[in-house]
Amino acid sequence: MPLFASSSKRFDLKDKRAIVTGGAQGIGLEFCRCLLKAGAKVCVADLDQQAGAKAVDGLRTQFGVEKERYTPFLQESFSLEA
Repeated sequence: MPLFASSSKRFDLKDKRAIVTGGAQGIGLEFCRCLLKAGAKVCVADLDQQAGAKAVDGLRTQFGVEKERYTPFLQESFSLEA
């Protein structure tokens, strides 16, 4: 069987959740779409707040409400010092 021939059966993510960093545009946004098509709920995380809000609006239009949300990353540096 070809890898993508029956992707809906082979790639079922119903009731799963995913966080996509950089999910507001480009390959991250496309990855969000693929996850949503497979049934996952997606959290779009990105530094660009405007792009994130726009991406989620588009995803909600395409896939319905409550399957995704937008979380802006903090734009601060963190360090793990002992």
